[in-house]
Amino acid sequence: MFFDDQPEAADIEHLIDSMNKTPSPTAAQRTDADAFYSLSLGLNNARLVVRDWIEAPVTETKKSLAAWYADHGVWDGWTRRIRYFPLWQMALSCGRWQGERYAPDSAPHGLEAELLHSALHHLSP
Repeated sequence: MFFDDQPEAADIEHLIDSMNKTPSPTAAQRTDADAFYSLSLGLNNARLVVRDWIEAPVTETKKSLAAWYADHGVWDGWTRRIRYFPLWQMALSCGRWQGERYAPDSAPHGLEAELLHSALHHLSP
């Protein structure tokens, strides 16, 4: 959802709705509550660097992602729906505007990784 060019609004809306629903006993039994792991990697010259590691219950991670999208959805008056933007686009929009588009490499360095960290850890900016 974070990296697609056009995140599916229905998927995000379903995720946001799931914050307020308790799973059925059958669904809860099928889900390993501690099965979410996330590893964010980066490059530093010729080395691979671990930027972030998350080991959290699935339910907490889903709530964090749902809260992220609930906080960052933008009302589109033309379509009368909430639009959700991919993480890379949000980071790019923090760069300098130049004519008809954003200037390449003008967004703060590392912003996309910081936004991802914030979303997965449910941190406020």
